[in-house]
Amino acid sequence: MHVHVIAYCHNGETEEDIISRGNPEQFHPFGQFDLNKGYIYIDRIGYRIPTAMAEEIGGKIQSDQDEKELNKSSNKSKRKKNTAIQRSLTPHLDCCPDTYNSSDKSKWRPIQCFVSLTDNLKPNTGGFEAAPGFHRNFHKWAKERPPSTITKRDAKSGAKSKVQARAPCVGEYSHIRPKEDEHVMKAIQHVPVRAGSAVFWDNRIPHANAYKNDSEIARAVVYCSFLPNVEINRVYAEKQLEDYMGGRIPRDQWINVDEENDSNVEESNQQVYEFSALGRKLMKID
Repeated sequence: MHVHVIAYCHNGETEEDIISRGNPEQFHPFGQFDLNKGYIYIDRIGYRIPTAMAEEIGGKIQSDQDEKELNKSSNKSKRKKNTAIQRSLTPHLDCCPDTYNSSDKSKWRPIQCFVSLTDNLKPNTGGFEAAPGFHRNFHKWAKERPPSTITKRDAKSGAKSKVQARAPCVGEYSHIRPKEDEHVMKAIQHVPVRAGSAVFWDNRIPHANAYKNDSEIARAVVYCSFLPNVEINRVYAEKQLEDYMGGRIPRDQWINVDEENDSNVEESNQQVYEFSALGRKLMKID
């Protein structure tokens, strides 16, 4: 088991205080908090089925779709390339480098985590990959990160031109680009994990799951994290509990939930799970 202690300031220090100490990575804008208190963050269960199975099922679906299209038309259309029903999640950050120290967020989740339900000891078996230690250079990298080069076509003349733009973020998701972020891509490595193990990582560490799952079993993990006890997370925990008790999809970074739309309610949620005393506090019930 490898444990790396990753510290964030927690006594209300200013950014100037932290920089003067030579540890800029420890700063955050959410103020003082008690290290011994926090809230649980409910995320999701992730499955990565074997690549061969994903391609086989995807090919069958595509073949059925092609056959239906041919039956509708007398003209034979060119068959589309088979598409696997599942692909890898390429290297990325679950934060936006340009706005990392902004307090305008729905929650502050500095440490991410999953509990593995399966052994994942070898590369290319759909498992976790990351760039260890990258959080220490994250802020310097974010300032110096090269822009993206985009090719645009003039609507009238059709002439192409290349322009530069900031690397895109979609919400709290930032893609690691193969060309402009090549040195980061090269730092990504497989992290072997046994079933039952918990893996924690700083959310400034680029991570992914393997490009292929060449094994014969699905890789399965439960994503779960803990949120420091700061005001922004107290508000989030209240909304999370409200969604849980109401049987609604959580309002989270992965899903755009319309709070006025009843279709977000999966079913009447008569909860039968009994939380422990600690669990009730983590869920903000008590």
